[in-house]
Amino acid sequence: MRLFVAVDTPPEVKDRLEHLCAELRESHAQVRWESRNKFHVTMKFLGAADDSLVQNVMAALERVSGGREPFSVTVRGIGTF
Repeated sequence: MRLFVAVDTPPEVKDRLEHLCAELRESHAQVRWESRNKFHVTMKFLGAADDSLVQNVMAALERVSGGREPFSVTVRGIGTF
């Protein structure tokens, strides 16, 4: 399994990204388009890991992120991989 740490995006951001993707699809680029439910901001790619590690990683992320306030992000571009 490939693991990564990500921040979900609010519905209004997903709306804007969905509109942008619709425009980009008109280019007929040979890419795999993802659905809006997969839109996110990747903070850290962890790589391949055994399925048995998922619960430990999730627990560690809960410990370090618990009690944190929401934050704002400004997007100045997009990328692909």
